[in-house]
Amino acid sequence: METDEKLRIAVYLCTEDLSPLGNYFPENWAKTNALDEKIQYVETQYGFRLEEIFPFRELLMPDIDFLELNKSFLKQPDVFLRIRLRRQAAVTEALRKSNIDFSKEGENAVRIKGRVAVDQVLQVNKDVVVQDLHSQAIATLLPDGNIGSIWDCCAASGGKTLLVRDQYPKARIVVSDVRESMLQNHKKRMQEAGVNVQQYRVLDLTKPVEDLKQKFDLIICDAPCSGAGTWARTPEEMSFFEKDALTPLHQLQLTIVQRIFGLLKENGYLLYITCSLFSEEDDWIIQQLVEKLPVSIEKQQLFIGTDKRADTMFGCLLKRTE
Repeated sequence: METDEKLRIAVYLCTEDLSPLGNYFPENWAKTNALDEKIQYVETQYGFRLEEIFPFRELLMPDIDFLELNKSFLKQPDVFLRIRLRRQAAVTEALRKSNIDFSKEGENAVRIKGRVAVDQVLQVNKDVVVQDLHSQAIATLLPDGNIGSIWDCCAASGGKTLLVRDQYPKARIVVSDVRESMLQNHKKRMQEAGVNVQQYRVLDLTKPVEDLKQKFDLIICDAPCSGAGTWARTPEEMSFFEKDALTPLHQLQLTIVQRIFGLLKENGYLLYITCSLFSEEDDWIIQQLVEKLPVSIEKQQLFIGTDKRADTMFGCLLKRTE
């Protein structure tokens, strides 16, 4: 096809309200905003195949609905906020007064429709955290009981640090990442949030961990991964990705968990997280860890976002059992 025609089909499939586009589409095209009807039309008229959008079907976790996954790439995921501790009433009232189109998803999650300047209405990081629905849902895997010390070992921008701070307000938190620039951003975010971090360390977790002497009740490992569960937000990543990249990623994830395991207290917990759809980064890793390390699986879940306009996240809570 000519590029103009390909672009017209792409706009047709990915635009939820066609009315502002006027005469951009030929008269004989089905004028509908229903995605299933638009897909059916271009399949019939142009030989489009929905199931060819995602090229790595054989690598997926078994619970993924393949057609729903392909459809998710035609819809921009929503923005989600997590309301921080004891701020529910104030945040909800501020959003109502601002006329922002939002809906509550449970007690603390807020779905924002469209692109809005949330920071003009709320104090981001102090009142709310910009965090995907299923990044928030990872909290359901956190252990109950007394957690006095936490290590967020691949901390990145700090979303999980804020999550565990609100879950365990009195815990001491240590944060590390391989990128110093990321830790600088993390510090700034914690200052905005009013969160105290006991210690920051730049650590390459492919090497033995020598800078930390203490052991922890809980280690959060949001592992480096393909990011396939977020590709509906950045679909260009899907076209750049090569499946051969999964093997080194799998080995990196396994190495990191084995390196950090020695700093877990007896009966302590390790929460392994990815934003991946792929078995090799998710349940296969857990199977190997159970075989190699003295751990038991406490909770495990794939949080599927394809039908919720959200990311897909995998999480598994492991307990050290000598």
